[in-house]
Amino acid sequence: MPKNRENLELQLQVSELKRETTGLRDIIHSLTKELKESNRLLRQQRFPPRPRCNSTEKQLIAASQRWRCAGLEDGPECPLITLNEGLFDSALFIIDHTIPWSKSGRNLNNRKALCPHCSSVKTRREMATNQHRRQEESEESEEDD
Repeated sequence: MPKNRENLELQLQVSELKRETTGLRDIIHSLTKELKESNRLLRQQRFPPRPRCNSTEKQLIAASQRWRCAGLEDGPECPLITLNEGLFDSALFIIDHTIPWSKSGRNLNNRKALCPHCSSVKTRREMATNQHRRQEESEESEEDD
């Protein structure tokens, strides 16, 4: 008798686990559908693509700076300044946004010419700042919960 009772209890536990598993699968399936729909809606609401800067516009921006790197407002000095007074030729500059494109209100007058070094430093700073901001936001949301 005791063995039979144990078998019945085990069968009952197995059937309860199967029911719970089925319920969890249903929840996962509905959440997956919601996530796919959310991603589809996000893709539809993407910001318009950045306008391309043609070579003439690039040349005009660099010429307005007298063919000198706009450099960084703070931090290390541009290596071009120490080498040749910040001058670059037509192949050695990158057009960059003074204020990040996502925060500038899509302002086309928000561009400057930078040497590759200064552009790289600026991009790395922006990425680090964004990452730090996201971490702070996630910590704040965890504290709210």
